[in-house]
Amino acid sequence: MQEQMALRLVSASSLPQELVRCVLGVIWSCSLSQNLDPRFYNIASHALQQQGRALDARNRIRGRHGTGRRNQTGMELAGWAGRAGRAASAEAARGRFPSVVLDLPEKLLILKPAGWEVYDDSTDAFQLRQYLRHLFQFKVPILEDPDFNYGFLHRLDVPSSGLILAAKSFTAYYGLQAQLASGRLLRHYLAVCHGLQCTRRIEAPLSWLENAKLGGLSGSGLSLTRSGPGKPARTDFKLLRRAFSGPGSRGKMSALSRSSETSARSAFKFLRPFFRSLSLGQIEIGTGRRHQIRSHLSHVGAPVLGDAKYTSQETFDDFDDFGEGDYEGDEGHCKTRTALHRFRLCFQEELGWRNVTALPDPGFEDFLGPFLDTGLSGPERPSDLWDLLEPA
Repeated sequence: MQEQMALRLVSASSLPQELVRCVLGVIWSCSLSQNLDPRFYNIASHALQQQGRALDARNRIRGRHGTGRRNQTGMELAGWAGRAGRAASAEAARGRFPSVVLDLPEKLLILKPAGWEVYDDSTDAFQLRQYLRHLFQFKVPILEDPDFNYGFLHRLDVPSSGLILAAKSFTAYYGLQAQLASGRLLRHYLAVCHGLQCTRRIEAPLSWLENAKLGGLSGSGLSLTRSGPGKPARTDFKLLRRAFSGPGSRGKMSALSRSSETSARSAFKFLRPFFRSLSLGQIEIGTGRRHQIRSHLSHVGAPVLGDAKYTSQETFDDFDDFGEGDYEGDEGHCKTRTALHRFRLCFQEELGWRNVTALPDPGFEDFLGPFLDTGLSGPERPSDLWDLLEPA
């Protein structure tokens, strides 16, 4: 199949959108099955970028070139926010706007705060695409084109935060799409989830159901795990640290040393009504399904902290008053966010890999208190969040 597709691409003078979708589908399926031929990938990536160059030639880019600077603030758009005419989320109302983390000639990395939607216009939250349109003064054609997802390579759920990659040219968009389909564009997340969890790979097909309601879960849609039909999905969860509280702790959670984790798991199994536990994990996704991380973690009994959609009512209510001195608990603290943050993006450029990281905002850092507990000593005591993270 790859050889036949390569021959077709070499002989094609232009690529209709249907062929582009087929090419990306072949790259994705072969990569997922670990059968992607590097020669086919190079041919396909070159053909896709050639198509992008043709589109760029027809739609002259009038926007400014990248500055290469980091951490440009988005607060200058506070006036635009008042004129946008959309209901402000709680985060935006407090002045929490996106920021440009890295501005390259054809690519852009933005830090999305919780409470912002990327581009769907499916909620009353502020739209990240509107932020970019105003930032570039409506002069970058791909940012105006819904057929190319307004330049965005991926999304993040409204209550989550983290890095978003966008293209400022059609050439860059097609090149990054090829990287995304082949697994070369890496996305790493931090998540705080319920329970004493372990390192694991989660592979369960996902199906998106519009206007779904299942048990206590309801909303505009749900991503449900299926044992049968559904789209393949893979999530890798790397345990960083566990924390729990028991009788006499007055609800305050403390990090577990490795020597105490086994006994804590045994105690938690038999005394679950009297214990509360959380796990901090670093996540890498092999696929990018809608609500994938939230659905997969819920599927294995580890829903993301603060996620009302994929958490049972009993568990959600159990943490309603949790964390006095740490944070306000799911109901008090997480009405506008979940404990999920995309902190790292890695992608290829002509001269090598680009590795970009972004610290969580203060809202997420509130979740990390139990895992940075000063009660630990020696090599097990982390000085800050970066001591816990696995390298790229």
